[in-house]
Amino acid sequence: MLTGLPNRASLDARLEREYRKSLKRQSPLTVMYLDLDGFKTVNDGLGHPVGNRMLVAVAKRLRQYVAAGDMLARVGGDEFIFLLPHLPHHDAAAEAAKNILEAFESPFDIDGKMLHISTSIGSPVVAQTLGARRNCCNMPTWPWRARNARGAIPGSGIKVVATRARASMY
Repeated sequence: MLTGLPNRASLDARLEREYRKSLKRQSPLTVMYLDLDGFKTVNDGLGHPVGNRMLVAVAKRLRQYVAAGDMLARVGGDEFIFLLPHLPHHDAAAEAAKNILEAFESPFDIDGKMLHISTSIGSPVVAQTLGARRNCCNMPTWPWRARNARGAIPGSGIKVVATRARASMY
């Protein structure tokens, strides 16, 4: 485990649990999808060992924004997802995203080289109000209701999150 962060399977299980809790609480569930901008240039231009050290440094920096009860996972090469189940409202989610973006303003010191990369964040905040599911980005409702005979979500929940989050990328 390169970054020491939970993987896609761990996040998928936790995401399902937190979604169910958010329905009970009728409170928002914030998921932020991060895609590193410029990582391919670092990885291809300076080599995979430098790219790996960059991913470790990014994970270390992002961990600063994980509060108790939150989760940060690496779900792909340069893709990370924050699960923030305890943010009280959409403004708090926007503030969290702003803080994460600001974390990329400082360069990363990798082997004495000051490297700059940025990130794009997509965040479909799912709101539970009076039992109705909607999100702040006015995207279609999340397809968690559609289940197969065993009660499982068709396909990966993370794929659903990533697709919705990419659609809201800013």
